[in-house]
Amino acid sequence: MKAFLFTLTCVLLLTSCRVFDSGEIQPAYFKLGDIKVYEPGSSTVLTTHDVRDIWVYLDGESLGIYPYPGHVPVIPDNPEDKSLMQFIAGIRENGIASYLELYPFLEFYELNQKILPGYVYEVNPVFKYRNNTILRFNEGFEHSTQIFGMDLDEDPATGITQTSEKTKSGNYSALLTVNEEHPLLETANTSALLNIPVNASSVYLELDYIADQDFYFGMIGYDETTGNQGIKSYYLGLKANSDWQKIYINLTEEMAASKFDAYRFFFSLQLKGENDTAKVYLDNVKLLHF
Repeated sequence: MKAFLFTLTCVLLLTSCRVFDSGEIQPAYFKLGDIKVYEPGSSTVLTTHDVRDIWVYLDGESLGIYPYPGHVPVIPDNPEDKSLMQFIAGIRENGIASYLELYPFLEFYELNQKILPGYVYEVNPVFKYRNNTILRFNEGFEHSTQIFGMDLDEDPATGITQTSEKTKSGNYSALLTVNEEHPLLETANTSALLNIPVNASSVYLELDYIADQDFYFGMIGYDETTGNQGIKSYYLGLKANSDWQKIYINLTEEMAASKFDAYRFFFSLQLKGENDTAKVYLDNVKLLHF
């Protein structure tokens, strides 16, 4: 983390020198406006996102990381020639504010134009998923059957249910509920998934959620030959949140370390403290890799 902050500081310092140590040359500004992200494989259907920061490059040179909405000061080397501006989507990995990362599955948004001193250019980046992105599942809970149908808690009274009470997109979301009589719910994808990369290729799970109590996301590895189950890993705790929150969970290192043939992914909700009930709503759960 210290190394990342040092690198980020250097980038910003270099950016300041490029923008402001240019004598009488007045910078142009790119005003970062609305951001759109399309569903994987689509150029017409929008999806949810939490792109909060944009990594900006001018003709291949980094200008730094900028929050949006905001302004990016730019001084091109040759204002009379066209310059290539690249805008790259940044995320908060695993929901941690200090973990700023490029999201590897989204293409760069590019503009190739003249950049004149003193001008303000409004840019509304549109991001599409890369063509080589493999979408293993995209569960929006719009149908009566869904992939998270395996009961891990051995309590037939608990399970994931379809609901229209709260939705992030579409007509339905998923509801996980526990109470004093049934304090634990753990549900996983019904069929273990084969051929998920374990060679340090990018693997992420995206989801939108609301929760009135903390809960967990985890995974279980399986040996395809013997059928043996690996250790149930409670990989990431997700904090209670009263409004819809998008989170990007990076599974790359976990896959590379575990190296199983197949995996199930699960959600775990257990009643805590003096609460009588606890609820979690899920929507737009995606598993992606290259």
